[in-house]
Amino acid sequence: MRSQKHAFRTTLFLLLFTLLLGLFGTAAFAGTAAEKTTEKRTSSVTYYKGKKNRAELVQYSKKNRTVIVKLYNGSNKTNWYGYGYSLQKYVKGKWKTVKPKVAICWTEEAMSVPSHCYTILEYKLAPYYSKKSLSSGKYRLRINYMVGKKSYQYVKFTIK
Repeated sequence: MRSQKHAFRTTLFLLLFTLLLGLFGTAAFAGTAAEKTTEKRTSSVTYYKGKKNRAELVQYSKKNRTVIVKLYNGSNKTNWYGYGYSLQKYVKGKWKTVKPKVAICWTEEAMSVPSHCYTILEYKLAPYYSKKSLSSGKYRLRINYMVGKKSYQYVKFTIK
């Protein structure tokens, strides 16, 4: 009986916490610095005839410092993605993480890409990376796109 009450309380707490997190996002729990850097992106889902799951670069805009990406789902299952990413630069034969000028915070949301569909996302680098920190070179964006056992996909682009 006692373990049932504990399980009920734990479930109730997790349900309420998830509800609050959905309403306010993680910025509400992380403080004012997170409120300034948290952003949202929206996308729509379009039918995809292919059979591959992948992330593909659509465009990199040096002027706006934005990366536009297509997330393809060619499987018969739903794939999931989040807003989180990290930026890496190819330096001396290795991928090195580029440190942002301010802390980056995202809401812990999971969005879906239905079976045989794709979605387009825009990743804004400008608030977090200065023009100086994005010097000429090869870069890749590590995206939270869960495909099978892989939790991340990479999109490569070049800055000239």
